[in-house]
Amino acid sequence: MSGAQGSRRVGAQTPNRNDIGMNDSVLQMVLSAGWLTKLVLATLVGFSVVTWAVIFSKWRTTRAVGIADGKFLSSYRTAPSLSALAGSGLNPERGLGYVFTDAMQKVRRHQGEFSSDWLSILERRLRGSIREEVASQEQYLGILATTANVAPFIGLLGTVWGIIDAFRDIAAQGSASIAAVAPGVAEALVATAAGLFAAIPAVVFYNFFINGIRSRAAQMEAFSVEMLDLLHEFGPGGSSGNASGGQAGERQ
Repeated sequence: MSGAQGSRRVGAQTPNRNDIGMNDSVLQMVLSAGWLTKLVLATLVGFSVVTWAVIFSKWRTTRAVGIADGKFLSSYRTAPSLSALAGSGLNPERGLGYVFTDAMQKVRRHQGEFSSDWLSILERRLRGSIREEVASQEQYLGILATTANVAPFIGLLGTVWGIIDAFRDIAAQGSASIAAVAPGVAEALVATAAGLFAAIPAVVFYNFFINGIRSRAAQMEAFSVEMLDLLHEFGPGGSSGNASGGQAGERQ
């Protein structure tokens, strides 16, 4: 009697695919899966962990940039001149404030008139700053894009391999009944579900962050045009956003 009980305990510790029914948990199906399916699932779990880490990191960064842009635009609208705004102690490292500060450093070094040729040089400087800022905000988004594109196929690989194993079991048992086929197929489909679980958040948040970056890039472009117009008309000591109507802020 004790030998029979011991054999039951051993069998419970190492579940076999053929002993698993449709009412068993996903964990039991994973434990009974083949080594390749387990490797696929572990890979997808890794993708999912990294994806959520990037999502939370970019969420914090995006929120910080939005707050910094709001503070800068508030100061820009009330500043009497571009020079006064530049000398107000603002030292932003991201967003609109960074583009403005970088441009004003070149303006301060300039000696002479703000001719059209010089403003064209400054415009190229502004575009370079905008591209640099956009590239900074797009950092790590490639991980989300990779997860969105690759994870479903990795899950599909696990599913195909699991179904192959299921058919091998059917051949070994000599039976093609639903009771023999269903557990193996259900186990294989867990890999597909895991791939989708990793890919769907990556797709959603990638599009969310990219659309936000594009919106901020358009805002920075509008601000750079407005700043060049102010320099051409008033110079650095002339009116700031309060005279121009703050068009860049209105497009936010």
